[in-house]
Amino acid sequence: MLPHFEALDRKMDFQTIRAIRTTRGIHMLDSVIKLTEKITELLQYRNERRARQFKILIEPTYLALKVVHQDYLSIFETARKELASGSPLSTVADLLESRRLEEEAERRAIIEHAKTMRLDKSLADYHSFFDAIIQYFRKTPFSGGSTPSNSFLHSLRDAANSQPLIQTNAPSGRNPRDSLVNATEHSLQMLRKNWEIVSTEYAKVLAASIE
Repeated sequence: MLPHFEALDRKMDFQTIRAIRTTRGIHMLDSVIKLTEKITELLQYRNERRARQFKILIEPTYLALKVVHQDYLSIFETARKELASGSPLSTVADLLESRRLEEEAERRAIIEHAKTMRLDKSLADYHSFFDAIIQYFRKTPFSGGSTPSNSFLHSLRDAANSQPLIQTNAPSGRNPRDSLVNATEHSLQMLRKNWEIVSTEYAKVLAASIE
């Protein structure tokens, strides 16, 4: 083969190789772009799903519990004032019983909702939040009952049944009524602490939903 033809063949081979490499590079770049787009779509879908779940499951539950929490605080504040003022224990118990029953159905609904969501494995990212809600109702300084106000009423009713003892000073010289006042103070502290835990978990979920 003549030299100039050999040079031409080599030039064509180089051009072919370059074209193949260029084509491969384009295909690789295209694949990377498509992969990036797919990842972006998945991330966007995940974020949108989190946002929807937050709006549908988390926020309404938190706001409903907030109303219940404020009601609890009001109940215990009322109890503290009435006890300190010397009102008969049976009167205080009747007053608190009527207050407690006003939102009993909503309280029960929140507890059952939190328990159901806690068992859903697909909502694992929110289990800590629902755990905090469940513990909010479980952690109470009074024994018996399943909610703070119900437990307190049991203690108050028991004390009312021992009214003669409550209205007189104990051998130590301290009026046992003061123990109930202190119990309401302790209960208020516990409720605020438990609410703070719920709010912390809520803030975490909120932050994750807007990432």
